[in-house]
Amino acid sequence: MTQTGLSLSPQAAAAQGPSRLQLLGYRQALLAIAAGVACAAISQLFGRTLHWVWPIPTFGSIAAAFPRAVVLLVLVSRTRRLGVLTTAAAAEIGAKFALGVGVMWPVAIFAPIMGNLAGDALWAVLRDNSRRSAVLALVGAGLCGARILAALVFWSLLRPALADAPHNIGLLLAVILATNVTLGMLAGCVVGQSGKLRKRGSDNVQDE
Repeated sequence: MTQTGLSLSPQAAAAQGPSRLQLLGYRQALLAIAAGVACAAISQLFGRTLHWVWPIPTFGSIAAAFPRAVVLLVLVSRTRRLGVLTTAAAAEIGAKFALGVGVMWPVAIFAPIMGNLAGDALWAVLRDNSRRSAVLALVGAGLCGARILAALVFWSLLRPALADAPHNIGLLLAVILATNVTLGMLAGCVVGQSGKLRKRGSDNVQDE
């Protein structure tokens, strides 16, 4: 009995029940750091540029949400490790401060952390579900939605920053939040479908 149990392959063990959450290894940590730096660059290039066009709080996130979510969802779907998104958030924060773009430090710190923590939590709960695209869509929605909610909490504490905002700022912020959630879900669907196509192509090569 003992020998049989010890001889089970990882694949057979996984088939018997939900897979255990594993912590980050060296390679996964490096991938998370690279993803975090990429997210910082995306936020700076796309998000800040759009914010200059219309300086409404979190408006720039509309341009950055989709590519940033794609990077993070590819990371978590490839590594399948607990804490990989939170590690990426820490790397993003470090990269922003290294680039000198962490002026609004509460938002720059807590928005990525809260968003990626939410993504890690959702992934931990849903990762064993067989519907890959649906899981990644939910994780993407959580990533983007929690990030914007955290940012809005801190923006709400900065009343002077909203002094020149339009009268319908509440509606605008709700639309921005909904748009981020939708873009996160779309990113999850794209990453999920690309994974299915890659797996299908690999299976076809093996059949040949």
